[in-house]
Amino acid sequence: MFTGVTIKKYILISGAFLLLLFCFLVTKIYAHESENEDVQIIHIDEKGFSPAKIEIKKGTIITFENTGKEDHWPASDDHPSHTLYDGTSMEEHCSSGHDGSFDACKAITSGTSWSFEFSKTGTYTLHDHLWPQLTGEIIVVDAHDVRIKNSFFTQVFSYIRRAFYSLINLVINKKQTPVLESGAINTEFYTKLKRRFEHIVLDSDPHEAIHTLREDSQKDLRVMALCHDVLHVIGHTAYAKYGSFKEAVIYQEDFCNSGYIHGLFESYFKTAKDPLEGLSEQCSEYGGGKRLFDLWQCHHGIGHGFMYLTGGDLDESLELCQTSLKDEESISSCQNGAYMELFNSEVLPKEKKFIDADNPFSTCETREMGKADCYLYIPTYLSQIKGKDFVDIVKECSRAEDGYESVCIQGVGSEAIKRNMNNVESVLSVCKLAGSKKNEQACIGGAVSMYMNQEGSLKAGKELCEQMSGRNREACNATVASKEQFFK
Repeated sequence: MFTGVTIKKYILISGAFLLLLFCFLVTKIYAHESENEDVQIIHIDEKGFSPAKIEIKKGTIITFENTGKEDHWPASDDHPSHTLYDGTSMEEHCSSGHDGSFDACKAITSGTSWSFEFSKTGTYTLHDHLWPQLTGEIIVVDAHDVRIKNSFFTQVFSYIRRAFYSLINLVINKKQTPVLESGAINTEFYTKLKRRFEHIVLDSDPHEAIHTLREDSQKDLRVMALCHDVLHVIGHTAYAKYGSFKEAVIYQEDFCNSGYIHGLFESYFKTAKDPLEGLSEQCSEYGGGKRLFDLWQCHHGIGHGFMYLTGGDLDESLELCQTSLKDEESISSCQNGAYMELFNSEVLPKEKKFIDADNPFSTCETREMGKADCYLYIPTYLSQIKGKDFVDIVKECSRAEDGYESVCIQGVGSEAIKRNMNNVESVLSVCKLAGSKKNEQACIGGAVSMYMNQEGSLKAGKELCEQMSGRNREACNATVASKEQFFK
């Protein structure tokens, strides 16, 4: 028997479906014939695909020519499964020699090429498997079809599509029981999330995307766990939309550890002709009259950007931080960003040679520049890449060289709270397992610092401390006091 709530859900879903059906029919009615040739060439180098977006007729052969210095590997999204074009994974179609899959299945060396015939209509996003930050889009249409571009109907479809997502969220959203997320990323969920916010930036602006992400993070713990990663995507998309760091950075917000400006720098370094020219002034202009927190996040973003610029060469990136920036504080922030990029879930082509999967601590043992920052992000790698839970990571930190175990433990608190902002008690329970009082306080300090960074607010830290008692509150207050100048 239908209840009033069930009927309401049915009406909402039916209405959303009819709206989408209307948009689809309008798109078909106003289609126009493509004028593409039967053979097209896309160049790929360390800057990306050129052209990055192309519309072709069904049956067109695209030849991907490697005009760069490094190896490249064009393939269908999503990374690293390559399932979007025909539903088969890289493991399936590459091992069987399936030639109907949009996947080069191997590196294309400099000066060589690979060709593929697109026999199915649809919109197919792609990336470089070796340089996954390099992306593109291929639209395949029938010879008699039309694609509407910049028309009234495109705008109508955009508004209706957003209304559809709002309706669906209203119907299916459920309040979730807090669970301590380990940080391991659900690729399918993240891909859907990424595409959704890319569209919001393009259809509206970064402010709307960040505002929506903030709201969704409060409703869904899975979104909160990925908010920093999604902000990187929003930053990438914004830079592509505006083509200017200065124009895109005006949308910067503190939310979720300032991931937006980190994404901006990644794209800036990927596309700017001479990204090192006037680099130190980029943050001076942005951070002028602002808090030390804002300046730190800007220099931290440069560290992410250097990793993109070098294809993931850690040592070169650390050296660029040293030579391109002017003072120790900015250099340290930059190197912190480079280590974070090295150890997070996105794998740049040269990163693997800097990490021993069986002993990631060796990365830190063999380096002097930013050694503490290196140990701080070891828990990120153990969580996101190795899939370990935080209790086990606390034990792993005992492998750190003398003097750095507590830094690693601090990283546990930082990574745990970043993925579990609404589950502080569970994070503190992990900190209790850190062994010594020094390690426990380091864990709490890492959690509190990241909590404030996620909100971009000293006030958030003070409110968090009020929820604690005993030595937890003592450690929390000490961390907040140490960050007071940082947020002024």
